Amino acid sequence: MGKCPKSMNEEGLECQANSKMSSCSKSGSFMIYPTSTLGGRMCFPKDPGIIQYLNQTLSLQQWEGHVQDVVSTWKLIIICGITSFLFGFAYLCIIRNCAGPMVWAALIGFLLLMIFLSYLSYEKLQKVEAANDPNMEFDVTLWKVVTYGSFGAIAIYGLLLCCCLGKIQLSIAVIQSGAYFVFDVVSSLLVPPITILLVTAVVLVFGAFASFVYSLGTPVPPSNPLYPIGTMKLEEEQKYYLYTVIFGCFWNIALVYALSEFVLASCTCIWYFREGGWYLLKSFFRGIFYHLGSLAFGSLLIALLWTVRVIFEVIADQANRLSETNPITRGILCCVRCCLDCFERFLKLLNRNAYIQIAITGKGFLGASKDAIDLMLRNGVSFGLTFGLSGIFTFLGRICITGATMALGYYVLTRDIAYYNKIGSPLFPCICIGVIAFLIASVIMNVYSVACEAILQCFLIDTEMSRHRPDHVRFCPEPLISCFESLKD
Repeated sequence: MGKCPKSMNEEGLECQANSKMSSCSKSGSFMIYPTSTLGGRMCFPKDPGIIQYLNQTLSLQQWEGHVQDVVSTWKLIIICGITSFLFGFAYLCIIRNCAGPMVWAALIGFLLLMIFLSYLSYEKLQKVEAANDPNMEFDVTLWKVVTYGSFGAIAIYGLLLCCCLGKIQLSIAVIQSGAYFVFDVVSSLLVPPITILLVTAVVLVFGAFASFVYSLGTPVPPSNPLYPIGTMKLEEEQKYYLYTVIFGCFWNIALVYALSEFVLASCTCIWYFREGGWYLLKSFFRGIFYHLGSLAFGSLLIALLWTVRVIFEVIADQANRLSETNPITRGILCCVRCCLDCFERFLKLLNRNAYIQIAITGKGFLGASKDAIDLMLRNGVSFGLTFGLSGIFTFLGRICITGATMALGYYVLTRDIAYYNKIGSPLFPCICIGVIAFLIASVIMNVYSVACEAILQCFLIDTEMSRHRPDHVRFCPEPLISCFESLKD
């Protein structure tokens, strides 16, 4: 639309004729009604009757069509969900066999890109200097800084590559071993779905408790008749009961997540040290009957932090209402929120590595946390490289598995006549396929990520034990054998 109509009396529209609209004059097959401009390009109706009609039409006809498209293609959606599992294992197979060449190609490719950009900046510097223009002194200085800085960055990057060759090779071997673990212990993929079920059960149970406590208050009739929903007035003691229930929900949710991380770490440790099968049952048994107190302590820290964040968000909401246009207040609140988020990330990282130490050594939470921190400080480069590479491969895995599954689903929906004639649009079936594929990819990649972190700690402890005990038996998997021998010596 070139211009949105303001009234029903306009003679025509400023539009472009197409196959659906042969003429833009008032005699065309359309109705002109008053509109307002939305976003500078869209015309939105003003009349309440038209708005209600459009809402009913869009909400009923279009959504019914989308739901019907999904129902008509449910078999294909299930098949694509199963296929996403196959894509996930194919991706892990690529990591297992090609992670080394991929990482080295990326590192060397980045070095070559830096050299190419430095060459371009050097050429630009030569041209600017050759102009010999007094007005371009600033440009000459700028390009000198860029050129010499890029040369220095290349030198530093090359030195880091040369100094960290062994660490990079260790990180590559660890991420390859993580793929081996997922292939060997497929039952570990059941941990994330079990976690979701347990978290759902915790939320339902504590939601019922909270509803019961809230119902103990005194009913207050609604003040606005157009909003016929009453509230409950709670006494101070009843409020404390409600807050206790909410904190208990936080603590139990954090405990479920802690148990799932410990189970995955324990499965990895049992696999690494070759302590036999029944990985999942052994790990759940160890977590519940031997280390539940340590897991509860770690999850208590997370629950306390979540409580602090909820209290902060309530205070921040009240502060924003009182000072809507004060940028200083908003800036302070954003900084505090960022600090709380960073502290939560640090605490989760510490807890996860402490759970891995508990799975390896059987120590309590505080002792395991101290050992985990000491191990990370002694091997900071190895931890940083492994976390970085596993994070990149995990992110790429989610994207590749989801994208490949959606592409397959879209190809079948648009090429197969049986589906093409059934549906009005492949959009919503593809969205459903993408959501299911992303969830499955997240399950596989989350297990893979925890396994990489646990394998690294197992390997480092294994090598330290071999230095102090000459009769120590090597346990590391095949990709880590060469790294083990080099670190042992």
